[in-house]
Amino acid sequence: MTKRRIIENENVDKELLDLTKWPDVRIESLSDEDQSTFLKRKKAILMYFESKTHTQIHKETGINRSQISIFLKKCLKFDQQGVLWGFRALIPHKRIDSYNRQSLPKSKQDNNNGAFQLLLETYPDLRELIDRHVFKQKNKAASELNTRTKHIHKKFIIKCRELGIAPPHYPFNTSEQGRRSLYRYVKELNFRSVPIYESTNQISLINRPFERVQFDGHKLDLSLAIVINTPEEVEVVKEINRIWLLTVMDVATRNILGYHISFNKEYNSSDVLRCIRNAIVPWQPKTFTISGLEYPKDGGFPSAVIPETQWAVWGEIFYDNARSNLSTIVQDRLKNVVGCAINAGPVESPLRRSIQERFYGILEENGFHLLPNTTGSNPNDSRRKDAAKQAIKYRISPEHIEELTEVLIAQYNGTPHEGISFLSPLEIMKEKVEQNPMIIDQISIEKRSEAAFMTLHAQRTINGNVKDKRRPYIQYENVRYTNPILSNSYGLIGMKLDLVVNTDDLRVIKAFYPDGSELGLLKASGKWGITPHTLLVRQEIFKMRHRKLMHFTNQDDAVQIYHNFLLENAKLNKKTRNKLAALEKSIRETTFYSNSNELKENDVIETNDEFNQKKQLREKKKKSKGSEIKKIRKTIFY
Repeated sequence: MTKRRIIENENVDKELLDLTKWPDVRIESLSDEDQSTFLKRKKAILMYFESKTHTQIHKETGINRSQISIFLKKCLKFDQQGVLWGFRALIPHKRIDSYNRQSLPKSKQDNNNGAFQLLLETYPDLRELIDRHVFKQKNKAASELNTRTKHIHKKFIIKCRELGIAPPHYPFNTSEQGRRSLYRYVKELNFRSVPIYESTNQISLINRPFERVQFDGHKLDLSLAIVINTPEEVEVVKEINRIWLLTVMDVATRNILGYHISFNKEYNSSDVLRCIRNAIVPWQPKTFTISGLEYPKDGGFPSAVIPETQWAVWGEIFYDNARSNLSTIVQDRLKNVVGCAINAGPVESPLRRSIQERFYGILEENGFHLLPNTTGSNPNDSRRKDAAKQAIKYRISPEHIEELTEVLIAQYNGTPHEGISFLSPLEIMKEKVEQNPMIIDQISIEKRSEAAFMTLHAQRTINGNVKDKRRPYIQYENVRYTNPILSNSYGLIGMKLDLVVNTDDLRVIKAFYPDGSELGLLKASGKWGITPHTLLVRQEIFKMRHRKLMHFTNQDDAVQIYHNFLLENAKLNKKTRNKLAALEKSIRETTFYSNSNELKENDVIETNDEFNQKKQLREKKKKSKGSEIKKIRKTIFY
């Protein structure tokens, strides 16, 4: 990984690259051996930021390229308090990530490390039970901690049995039935949750639309199938991994402002940004493929029903300090594009998102749990029987679920709620907006491009060679970019251009001169400039090529080859099927620059031969028409 790659990473805030602000380490507290190891690691990082070569770094510290990459990624992570790890991450044997277990213990002989955390993730009802009892008793004396934790443990065991968990499965495979792990969890929750509890009680005081919103993600309780049409024209129907539903909800009115469906195993920062974008950009109706499916008469989305809410932005956003939520690009877009305050609590505090949790419960029970392919609410739910077979049998695809989700959310927004005076979310928002239209803030016109939510900034040097007739271009993520102006401007070779990159669509990049003036849109060479693809797809393609799993030339459509690669491998690998579904979704939904200067698909960058032919033609015209053309040529060309 080059320093440039890290600096331009969309998840890395430039301020985090200031090493003088990194939390440091008092090395006197370390043993002699650990001191030596730590100092070598720190020196390697410092040399890396001084742009020393990997050979130099390895020679002086003994640390190789891959180790530097690992250490740097650790340094740029945040601890549970939201503080950058910095040089602390270089302390030998320091664990900065919690242990992520993949399966629950099923016997007394199994190791139980990480089992309690996985149990709470597998059975959300258990976490809700514990958290509810902890917060319910916050006003009790600290001396009663052990007494009430014993009470919570009894409730916890009863709930486990209700959920169908029985010996020898965890927690019944331990002598104390998970009591110590529960005590640690309750103690930690008490320690970190005082401000959360207080602010949660303030939710009822929020009564102005867009004053505060909540973001959350929920893995849908569904098995899904994907129809794979292989290059050999063979149709294969296979199951894919469960997908995520991300939503932004208005706290005062309970409206779902926007949503996004992610096919990733864990949703990432790009997914969060797409969800935020969808909550702000005015809603557009979908064309349904499911026969008979239609939008409800009294439902919909605020931006479609209430014109004043189009391009509306909120004052504050709540979400958990977990997964991709706090990535620096998300924070940057929330502050600089949306212009809102960020209120992120400790990791996994569902009381902060109580209204969101209730919404997901309603959506599942009134919608997804009625489908034959539901997996139910927990691993022991009888409804999960043969869910995968049902998904394959009825060919229930991700596209079907996207359409159904659209209608279910539109229906939810139009359904009366007890918590808001038996009005629907849309009715109460409309009522409040009509009473005071000035309460809605809208995003500024210059920031209304959909691409603004998905951009990152980079810098590249213009390459080229007059002697070799290699025309000017810049290289970004292994692909050349140019346009007619740049390709004809040999005098610009060596100049650095500032780039604005839409990570949702790498076909074109907007470039600026060092003084800030715009050069224009640079188009990717070959088929890269035609086939829609994201930054993540581009990086995945070259990763496959580096591993010699894919082969393509500059004339090939690498995205199509990658698509065929996924089609072939999806027959055997569920993870690959999700990648295939995500690729097809991104191609369907890719947004292109909407300004009038956009480069169209049939725009072609001149080759050297074409340029020389046109030059010869201009020379002939110059001789035949005299000096007038000569003056024009001086005006047009550098």
